Amino acid sequence: MELFKPSEKILEIICSDVDELSYSYEIYPKRTMNLNERDVRLFVPRLYSGIQEFYDLGLEIRVGGRLAYQKIWNVSGEALKNCYDHGPKNKEVLFGLFLGDKGVCYGFCDQGGYFKNEKIKNQYENKVEITEFNKRTLKDNHQSGVNENIFCYSDFIEVDSEKGILYCVQLKENIIAPEGEKGNSYFFKRDG
Repeated sequence: MELFKPSEKILEIICSDVDELSYSYEIYPKRTMNLNERDVRLFVPRLYSGIQEFYDLGLEIRVGGRLAYQKIWNVSGEALKNCYDHGPKNKEVLFGLFLGDKGVCYGFCDQGGYFKNEKIKNQYENKVEITEFNKRTLKDNHQSGVNENIFCYSDFIEVDSEKGILYCVQLKENIIAPEGEKGNSYFFKRDG
C-alpha cells in the first residue's frame, strides 16, 4: 500500500537494515459504534500476537510474557479508537504496522483532514498538550487519550501532513521487558 511510507528517520529508529523490515496493512470499515468498539478490542490482541511472533520467530528473541501489553494498547488502541471517533464517518480507517529489530511503528490514517493541519503536526511531533477538543465528540469521549496515552507511551511521533498519517514508534526496549521481568510490571516503568 503506497499510502504508508515511514520516513528515513523512523526506519533508522526501528531497524538496523531496511531489507529486514516486516510490514503489514489493514483496512477497517466504519460501522456502528458497538462494532467499532469491538474492532478496537480485537485489533490490539492481534497486534500483540504479530509483534510477539516477529520477535520470537523472525528474530529468535524469546518474548514470552515479557511483552508490555498495556503500553502497546495505550498507543495503538487509543489511536485506532480516535480514528473511529473523530474521523470522517463514511471513510475506512487504514493501518500500517512496521516491525524492525529495534522497534515498531504504527501508522494510522482516518482519511480526514486532522493530520493535514501543520499546527496538529507540530503538537503531536513535539508532544504539546492537546487542549482544544472537537465539541461534536466531547460528550462521547474523555478527550485525554492523546495526552495520557499516545504522547506518554510513544518514543517518537511523526505526522505526514501531506497524506494525513500519524506514525507512532515504540522502541523494543520499551515494549519488551528485560529477561526475568514480566511485561505487565514493566508497564509502570515510563519516562513520561
